[in-house]
Amino acid sequence: MKQGNHLDAVTLKLWYGGCFKRGDEGVIFMGSTFRTVAIDIDEMCWFTMVEEAEKCGFKRDVDAIFFMSSDGLQRALDDTHAQVICKRALEDRVGECYIVPGYDVPQLMQWVECGSALSLMKLPSKLIPRRKVSTSINSTIKGPPLSSSTIETPTLETPNETPTLETPNETPTLETPTLDSTKRISKNTSKTYKTDKTVLKTPKKASKKTQTAIRTSPRLSSKQNTSLKPSSPNFIVNNNKNPETSSTQIPSDFHEPSYDINDLTIADLFKNYEENADKAALNGDDNDDFSEGEEDDPAYDPEGEYGDDESESDEDVTDEDESVNDALIEGDLDDDDVEINEARVRVKKWNADALQIVAQLQLEAACGKLSGQDKTKTPTVTNGQVSDYDESGDEHQTPGNSDEECIPGKRVVTSFPVVNEHTDFNKLKWCVGISFPNRETFRDCVTRYAIAQGRDLTFDISDNPRGRKLGVRCKSGCPFRLYGSWDNKRAAFLVKSADPSHTCRRTMESNRQLKSTWLAKQFLLLHGSMKEHYSRLGSYIAALEETNPTSFFTLFTNPNVTSNPLVFQRFYVCFDALKQGWLLGCRKIVSVDACFLKTFLGGQLIAAVGRDGNEQMFPLAWAVVEGENNESYAWFFNQLKISLGVEDGDGMTIISDQHQSIVAMVAKEFPRAEHRHCARHVFANWHKTYKGEEMKNLFWGCAKAYNEADFNDALDNLKQADPKAAEAFIACNPTLFCRAFIQNHTQNDVIVSNMSETFNAYIISARSKHIIYMLEEIRTSIMQRLIEKKLEMEGSTHVVCPRVQERLEVEKDKASMCKALPFTATLFQVIDGIDTLTVNLEARTCTCRKWDLTGIPCFHAVAAIFSIHGHAEDYVSDYYKREAYLRSYNLGIAPVPGQRHWPKRDLPLNPPPIKVGPGRPRKKRRRDPHKDSMKKGKLTKHGIEMTCSICKSNTHNKRKCPDKNKTQPAPPKNPMGRPRKYPRLEDSSESAAQPHHSATAQPSRVGRGGRVTMAGRGSGRRGRAAGRNGGRARAPQGFGVLFDGQGNAFTNVALLLLLALGNAVEVIGEENEEQCTYKPKLDPRPHSVSIVEFGAVGDGKFLNTGAFQNAIFYLNSFADKGGAQLYVPPGKWLTGSFNLTNHLTLFLEKDAVILGSQNPSHWGVADPLPSYGRGFEVPGSRYRSLINGYSLHDVVITGNNGTIDGQGSIWWDAFLSRTLNHSRPHLVEIVDSVGVVVSNLTFLNAPAYNIHPVYSSNILVQNISALAPASSPHTVGIVPDSSDHICIENSNISTGYDAISLKSGWDEHGIAYGRPTTYVHIKQVQLQASTGSAIAFGSQMSGGISHVLVEHLYIINSLSGVEFRTAVGRGGYIKNINVSHIVMENTHTAFNASGQWTNHPDEDYDKSALPVLVQITLKDVVGVNITVAGSFSGIKESPFQFSLSDISLSLNSISTTTWFCSNVIGSSKSVFPEPCPELDTSSLTSIATVNGLSTSL
Repeated sequence: MKQGNHLDAVTLKLWYGGCFKRGDEGVIFMGSTFRTVAIDIDEMCWFTMVEEAEKCGFKRDVDAIFFMSSDGLQRALDDTHAQVICKRALEDRVGECYIVPGYDVPQLMQWVECGSALSLMKLPSKLIPRRKVSTSINSTIKGPPLSSSTIETPTLETPNETPTLETPNETPTLETPTLDSTKRISKNTSKTYKTDKTVLKTPKKASKKTQTAIRTSPRLSSKQNTSLKPSSPNFIVNNNKNPETSSTQIPSDFHEPSYDINDLTIADLFKNYEENADKAALNGDDNDDFSEGEEDDPAYDPEGEYGDDESESDEDVTDEDESVNDALIEGDLDDDDVEINEARVRVKKWNADALQIVAQLQLEAACGKLSGQDKTKTPTVTNGQVSDYDESGDEHQTPGNSDEECIPGKRVVTSFPVVNEHTDFNKLKWCVGISFPNRETFRDCVTRYAIAQGRDLTFDISDNPRGRKLGVRCKSGCPFRLYGSWDNKRAAFLVKSADPSHTCRRTMESNRQLKSTWLAKQFLLLHGSMKEHYSRLGSYIAALEETNPTSFFTLFTNPNVTSNPLVFQRFYVCFDALKQGWLLGCRKIVSVDACFLKTFLGGQLIAAVGRDGNEQMFPLAWAVVEGENNESYAWFFNQLKISLGVEDGDGMTIISDQHQSIVAMVAKEFPRAEHRHCARHVFANWHKTYKGEEMKNLFWGCAKAYNEADFNDALDNLKQADPKAAEAFIACNPTLFCRAFIQNHTQNDVIVSNMSETFNAYIISARSKHIIYMLEEIRTSIMQRLIEKKLEMEGSTHVVCPRVQERLEVEKDKASMCKALPFTATLFQVIDGIDTLTVNLEARTCTCRKWDLTGIPCFHAVAAIFSIHGHAEDYVSDYYKREAYLRSYNLGIAPVPGQRHWPKRDLPLNPPPIKVGPGRPRKKRRRDPHKDSMKKGKLTKHGIEMTCSICKSNTHNKRKCPDKNKTQPAPPKNPMGRPRKYPRLEDSSESAAQPHHSATAQPSRVGRGGRVTMAGRGSGRRGRAAGRNGGRARAPQGFGVLFDGQGNAFTNVALLLLLALGNAVEVIGEENEEQCTYKPKLDPRPHSVSIVEFGAVGDGKFLNTGAFQNAIFYLNSFADKGGAQLYVPPGKWLTGSFNLTNHLTLFLEKDAVILGSQNPSHWGVADPLPSYGRGFEVPGSRYRSLINGYSLHDVVITGNNGTIDGQGSIWWDAFLSRTLNHSRPHLVEIVDSVGVVVSNLTFLNAPAYNIHPVYSSNILVQNISALAPASSPHTVGIVPDSSDHICIENSNISTGYDAISLKSGWDEHGIAYGRPTTYVHIKQVQLQASTGSAIAFGSQMSGGISHVLVEHLYIINSLSGVEFRTAVGRGGYIKNINVSHIVMENTHTAFNASGQWTNHPDEDYDKSALPVLVQITLKDVVGVNITVAGSFSGIKESPFQFSLSDISLSLNSISTTTWFCSNVIGSSKSVFPEPCPELDTSSLTSIATVNGLSTSL
């Protein structure tokens, strides 16, 4: 192209819908159509090409765009290639691109980039179209075979080089004669190939004048912008790059439509289709022979220039073309042929119907009604792109002419995303064509985008003096770019180049656009000025009064300003729903406190907060005031009194800190109300002087004492620790903050204002906002809280509120330590250790005053209630009941509409004067400096007195020590050798002067002759016993006797316990300590997986049964590879029943809780055990346990103190209500297994048993806790059942029934199964059995129980210590039992044996089967606070045999019977109190050796 011949626009032809194929002639672009568009040269870029390519009908992003360059076929990748295409378009009048779908790109790129195919080819400068046409006329175009070696046809480089078919009129039959293979065709000459009936003519090239006229056209018509071809031409990539020597062939049947279908009118369509129908009818074809791509296609264009009026007009159609049509239509046809006429009619009718459908679709498409499209709607931005289905864009575009909306072929203007201040910049994706009214708007939108997406963007301003160009780029290395400039044609600021991709990470740390000026502007836009804000307060109050007409709102302005506008000072809010809820369902207690507002205007918010029945906050009223002073508190309490209608405060309790304004105004406004001071604030002031953890505990011991007796004891302890601290405590007036002196009319023992602190934290976010927004957020949050709390309680079945129920359960657990003695039906004397109290159930009082103050029965009252078989919940105050709670939350706060809908109220207000304090406003309250440090793992150093490590002065540290540079003498060396534990008397004069018996609590023991042995050493042989019966065993560590200065032992409980333990009996050789022979080495498993890997969710709600089952099934594959571990991380893992597998470790991490499902269907049902014959509680089957093991080997259930919680409450309720379908399940059941370890776990709330090994061997249970409430019916800790070699040690068990129970089958089923429980060792275990026995043998013992060693137990708060149970019909035996070194405390019956447990599985038991109880030894037992020493009731036909020795039991004052014996024989030695005569034998003469246990009898 010559210099200076510059065009404003060029034509771009986009070929699409086809694909590249390799053929004999080269690479062919087959089956495609094209679309022409006019492109502005200045706007030509890569994004423009992609945007136009996507308009070709692709529903996805364009994958690749190719073009022909001087070097051959290339892929367009950037703006450089776009400029090449533009340059070529200027030279050739039109630029051509080829759009390839995704599935063709890999193969084509292999050809183009790797050179596998095209590298060997010489690509032409232009792709040549090729199209295979099937004719509908019954004539054949015949000709010689076309070959590139024999025939060369001219390359079609311009639209004017269109071959023309010249057909004579004689006949419609076309035959092509054989062409001369030696004839060459020149490029610039017009050649005609003559046949019998047809002439194929290649026209001459268009004149230079015509080309120039076309090139210099500044604009293209609308027909050039969008043109769609109905057919799919092919293109051949010629191997010869030179067009003059091109060997590309043009088939004789090649042709293309000469006009666009969009250029046709409806009449033209009918005319052409009628002509086609006539042609088909002339040749005898019916409508089934019409196919796509026929020669008579009305859209046929031989050059492919659809709708190009400048390149070809209607006048350009040659006479030869018209003669062809005439020959086809007006040929010699036989009109008298009936069949032909009928066929013609049918075809015309069919075409007419088809054309009507086409016309209708064309109209609908032009009107935008096709496929649900509505062009009247303005597209909006969705994820940065335009959506054609939005309904909110009418205001962004000027309405068009309605007369033009339904014109077929009308050009549709491309829509771009609408970007303004309402755009969601988090989802915006920039693209070319977005317009803005000016550059400032563009810059503001870029700033919003950068801040919203966290991108560090910078602006590049053009050097143009007009400053109309603006570039945007991201930080170095990120490809994001934007370029925009002013467009005069559109009169808008346009984005002309965009790369929206980011490779940088989102950050706000270095965002250059996030400036203080921008933030200030946004703040003003959001909140407006303070004058505007406060001027809307009147409308807000009107909206509140309109929606909540019965509520109480008071606005108070500054009395010093009387002229308009007034100045805001205070505003009080009390919603009627809160007032009615407090009056109807809450105790009359109010906590009052103020908190700071965080805005620059300052001020404070005073709130009155009550307590609901669940001991949670119940906001009552709040007010915005200028500060804490007498005037503001007087005004607030006056408004509170008026809104609540409480007059002088009679029956109310107010809790607050010691602020003098509160104290004075409460006394003024509520003279008859009880005013408590917050004990925490009192302690904070007192603790500044008297520091330390000991002082803290002593202070709260005094403050929390419920009665004066306990208060005086606590105060005496404080006086002993520090008399000055006690004096300072009394000076604080304990009657205002100690429970011993507060009134009980409000049934609340609260002495701290924590409800106010909770409310202040609840509204912390609202306090940072201005008054209207703050009040509205508080109102909204409380409105939601009211309905949420109501729905929570409505969905609950609790009679008592949950938090109160938890407190009651604690009291129930303590009740087992008390003994209730009835005086009347409602008056009881309750014994609590050494203390005695009076409980009146009718008056609901107790001497301890705890029940009086709280309304919740104390454990003394619970003990009395349990003694009459009552329910403690029935005696809880009505304020804590579900009904009262629902009354509190019955009403709700009505919603308030938005600001636009508020009533108009003219109330001009000025904001209060600004109070700016030093520093940044605090977001958190000042913490107590004596509380734990905010840093985990570090203690606070507040108040610690520094001491210099150099000079030992407490006035400075070593950094400021004046002697830090002086040479210090070396510290003395430590003496050689280990320090003596006890100094020699001859080396210490002080020791020699001391009396023989000084006050000491060293571990000691009384030996023979009253000698004291320390740490197990005596005058005899040291160390362990030398033989089975010789020597003396080591004294137990940790026990001692306390002597006074004169050598007299203190007469207390410790003396009784330790003297009993000191009188150790002979025997128990060294091998007894090794009785637990199964001590496996727990090596780590070679494989481990987490339960999370199998889809488990630890939220306590998702059922993870499948996850556990799948995990264990997977780990079973590692059983022969050393085993595997299933790891349960922290969380709450709800599950049903699942089975373990061999060589498995189930490990529960700390804070990991396996929760048993409360749906019985998740547990499954199992057959009854054969030794029982039926379910223990319900005949028939039984529920499967939570964790089951059948025929296992080498299994470990352990953890880092994880928890297995059975959630057994539903099972307990079903048991008590007798609604069980099957017998209750257990937590862990091991059946027919060998080598199982259960350790380092906590078991909670088992439905029945916690751990149940049955028919198993070598079971080790150690370091576990098994806990269940005292009220849980028949819950048992560990139940060894028909198993052997069981070891239970170092554990803590507290259950509702038995702690440990040994069993071996039930009646005839156990006798038939015949497997005993034997070789059991239980040691170092703490047991508590509220309604059962700490350790029980039987009563299901038909298989036999023998060789059991029980030692070193601590039994507390149990109904029975050691119990033996059986009955006639059991059969079996209990023998060779050795129980020793037991300490009992608060136990009703120390020893119990009964043969009257007459429950049987059925009536088929053997009534003559008598159990045998022999060789049972009980020795070295100490008991404190025992009611009954022993009760032995044997069977007449089979008396029980016992041997008792070295037993000392301290009976309590209510004990009336010490021993009871019936059908029992045996012996006793050193037993106190003296046993019954059947067991009274002065000496033991026989020695029973029980399988290696040497026991003195």
